This record gives sequence, structure tokens and C-alpha cells, in this order.
Amino acid sequence: MMIVFNIVLILLAFFLVRRRMRVYDTPLNHLSIFTVVWVFIIVTAQIVYREKLQEAAVLLYYLCLFAYLLGSSILKMPQVEHTLEKYYNQRTVKVIILVLFVFCIIANYNLLEKVAFNFTSIETWIGMRTKDEFKEIDESNIFKALFQRAYLIFLPLALYLVRKKKFSKILFGVLVLTAAVISLLKFTRAPFMQLVVVMLITYVYIYRVKLPVKTLGIGVILVIVIFGISQTLLLGDRADAADISDQFWLYLSGGLITYQDILNGNYHDSAGYDSPFYSLDWLNYVLKKLELIDTYPDYVREWSKSLVSNTYTFLDAFTLDLGIPGAIAGSFSIGLFSDYSYQRIRKNNYNLFNIIFYGYVCYYNLFVFANNEFIRFPVLLTVVMLLFLNFFTKKLRYE
Repeated sequence: MMIVFNIVLILLAFFLVRRRMRVYDTPLNHLSIFTVVWVFIIVTAQIVYREKLQEAAVLLYYLCLFAYLLGSSILKMPQVEHTLEKYYNQRTVKVIILVLFVFCIIANYNLLEKVAFNFTSIETWIGMRTKDEFKEIDESNIFKALFQRAYLIFLPLALYLVRKKKFSKILFGVLVLTAAVISLLKFTRAPFMQLVVVMLITYVYIYRVKLPVKTLGIGVILVIVIFGISQTLLLGDRADAADISDQFWLYLSGGLITYQDILNGNYHDSAGYDSPFYSLDWLNYVLKKLELIDTYPDYVREWSKSLVSNTYTFLDAFTLDLGIPGAIAGSFSIGLFSDYSYQRIRKNNYNLFNIIFYGYVCYYNLFVFANNEFIRFPVLLTVVMLLFLNFFTKKLRYE
């Protein structure tokens, strides 16, 4: 019965996605990313964790999928004049690239210093990660929050200038290599994956190209290989094919099992916090900095009672605040927000900074299997920074 149920709902979902895809310029967008990821983990969770996954939870996951699809199907997409292109003061863009690069190095200096002065082998580097030594480095100040991942902004800006033949490809390669090194310093996958996704999305939309399915398939295989290698290194002598496989499925699909802890009321209560709202993580951060509150729910979740994991999918905060209606409403709002981010690209005639932010949005949609990046303070900081930079670089004319 569940097989038929899955097939019917998946076919319906992809039918709706196919209809909506007509309004997008390329198949690589938030809607396709979210749908493929969410359907994939729903199906694989039922296979890998079939004895632990509850049928009622599966139904909710599909309801959240359709809520997201509804949110992504409301806005009307404007026509784009492809003969016109926004003009940017290229000298200003170069200055911004330099400033952001310098600030990025400064923001990551303590981390660079720790790894550089303590690195003697791959094993010692991995040991820093497994012993949580990187937590000793303070990342709580606004400067670091703004600029630790500034490469996600200066690289697309440099890519734009490369397209205009106003920036050295060799220098661009140096910037890419620097960004890759910084993203891997903590030996965690998420920053590097964010770099890859943002650069892929910005490349597609800045150059206005459609990547073939074969290329995307190779990218997926490469990600799996990178995961396998990193997990092998982390497990060390304990690594074998079964362990790596278990970790892979735990990382991707395990969130649907741990999320059931929340549905079943087995997650800790937030009644003791000054601000009990999980979904307002960005506002809690601001209120904490203004010393208006002392405590609020940590973005890093408690360890699950079901699996050895502390990731509960992007639905966790919405559900902890408002229950099942919150999960459905949250899915709808994220679909709507993601579609709005794409709409801004079309409305502003492929505005460069709208494209960069959309790269962030696509990454957030990719990682819905793990957590909810949309509710975090860095999203607000990114919006403010991009609006500021856009104001100083654009001119009110076309070329």
C-alpha cells in the first residue's frame, strides 16, 4: 500500500514541478533542488529506516512538500529583456573584491593560524576537528559573522568581471583556491558545499547557460566521493564500507527519523528560555547582542533519542514553535521566499547581487535534509551587505 501511495504522490509532485518549471530560465533552481532532495530522502528513509519511520510522519513530509510547491507557484514571473544588462562600475567592483578578500583573511586569521601552526599531518588536522578544538576560536562577533565567508560574495563578483574580460583568470583561480582552503579549514563539509553550490548557481545565472544533466550527475557523484573520503578520514582505523554507508544515510536521511522525536514530544522543552521561539533565531541573536534577553534556544540541537544525530531537517524549528501546522506553514513560507528571491533576479534584469543571494537560497534549499538555514542571523547580515554593495556599484543605465 505504501509503495502505491509513494508512487502516486511523487508523480503528482513532479507533475506540478514540471508545470511550474516553465517560468524559470534554467532547470537548476530552488524548486528543482528542493524537490529532488526532499523526495530522495523521503524515499531512501523508508528503505534504510523502514522499521523506524512512522507512516504518519511520511504523510506529513509529503504535505510539507506540497506546501512548499504551493508557495513556489504563487508569484508571477516578469518577462526579461535579454538585450539589456545592468551596468556596474567595474573599478568599484574591483575595490570591493579587494576589501572583501582582505576582511575575509582577517576574519579567518585565528583559524588559519591555528591550523598552520599545528598542522603536522592529515591526522593532526582531523584530530583538531574530532576534539572540537576549533570551538576555542571565537566566532561570536559581528565582524567575523560578516566576513568569514565573504568569499561567497567576492568570488561571484570576480566571476562577473572575468565574463566581461576585466579580470585575470589566473588571479580568479587564486581567489577560488584561497576560498576552497578557508572553507575546508575546520574539516567540515558544509562550508565547502556552500562554496560549490553558490559558485555553480552564480555561474549559471551570470553566464546565462544551461548545464547538461550529465554535468550535474558528475557533480552529484563527486559530492558522494568527497563525503566518502572525508568520512573515511574521520573514522580512521575504524573505517569500513559498512560504517561509511551507515554514516552517509544517517547524514542524508536520518533527519526524517530524528524529527519524529519532535513529533512524538520527545524533544526538550524551551520553557526556561527568555525567548522560547526556535524559528526566530535571527531575532534572538540580535536581542541577545542588545542585552534584551539572556537565553534563547541554541541553533545546535540536542542529540536525538532515536539515532546518533542532532539534525532534524528544516522542519524542526517550525514544529517546535507551532507543531504540525507550523511545519506546513513554514514549508509554504520557505517556498514563497525562495521563489521571491528568484523573482527579484527577473524583475531587476539579472541584478548581480540578486544572483549572489539566490545562490545562498539554493544552498539553503539543498541542505533542508539537515537543518534550517533560513532562520539564522547570517541571512539577515547577507541581505544587508548585498544591498549596501549594490547601492555603491550600480549605475542607472544599461550597456
